[in-house]
Formats: sequence, C-alpha cells, structure tokens
Amino acid sequence: MSLSLKSSTKQYVYNSLILIQGEPEHILAYALYKVHKNSVIKRARHELWSDPQLALQLKSLHDSVIQQEGMRQHFYQQTRELSEKFVIETKERIKRDAVSAYQEKVEQYQRIITPPWVKFGKWLDGGLSGLIASMAVIVILTGLSALFLGKEGRTQIVVAAGKTIFKILNSDIPVADHISVDK
Repeated sequence: MSLSLKSSTKQYVYNSLILIQGEPEHILAYALYKVHKNSVIKRARHELWSDPQLALQLKSLHDSVIQQEGMRQHFYQQTRELSEKFVIETKERIKRDAVSAYQEKVEQYQRIITPPWVKFGKWLDGGLSGLIASMAVIVILTGLSALFLGKEGRTQIVVAAGKTIFKILNSDIPVADHISVDK
C-alpha cells in the first residue's frame, strides 16, 4: 500500500517579510503589507468588485510579495521611511516639551526667589509712572490755563478745585461712616 502525498507547501507572506523574529523593521514591513492588503479590500468594496475579482487581486498581491524581492524591499523601504519620520517627529516633540518645561521651571524659580521688596518695588514703579503721568497732565493744563485765563480765571479754577476736593473729603465713606462703635 502506497500513499501518495502531494508535496505542496503553503507559503506565507509573514515568513517572507519577517526573516528575523523580533526585528522591528520586519514586523513593521509586515504591518504595512497588511495595511496595503486592507486598502485593496476597501477599494474592492467601494468599486463593487465581485468575490472572484477580489480573491484574484489578493492572491496576486500575496504571490508578488512572496516571489518578488522588489515588493519585499518596497515594504522594507516604506518601513525605514516611516521609522525615520517617526524618530524625527519624536525628537522635535521631545525638544519642544523639554524647552517648554525648562521655561516653566525658570519662571517658577524666578517667582520663588524674587524677594518681596523687589516685588513691592515693581508694584510701586507701576503706580509711580501713572502718578507722574497724571502730574505732568496737571502741570501742562495749569500752565495753559495760566497763559490764557488771566488772574481772575485762575482764581475761579482754584476755588472750583478746592470745592471739589472738599466735597470728596466730606462725602460718606460707606464702610467707615456707617459703623457704630458702642462705648
């Protein structure tokens, strides 16, 4: 009794692309093959291919990757390009994040180490510039009024200003004037 066995070994794209187990370039090449295969299936559905047409196209893709070194090299090249792009983008993101974190730490450190008297000086300086600007406007307006109004006009302005200041000082201060202190 003799058994005749067909000597047909199935070839897998996986074994054609992943020559070294655990090699990232080979694993990514296989993943890119699967992405390409999936895009062929999507295109077939979109273009309403028949099942035999799709099966023929997938078999052609499968066989070309197994039989043609150029197809395998195409997926390896895509992998290298994708890897290089990933490395470049990752380096740029790390640099951006590092610079941003560094700047934030410097700002935090400056806020911590700035003595209170310096902070007060900066606050006072901001208010002082506004006060100086107001005084400059008053001096200019007083000088102009002195030139054009004469003595009687200046007297009226001083009296009006005095009355306004007296009204301001004599008005109610809600918090201070309405508190009753029992003695």
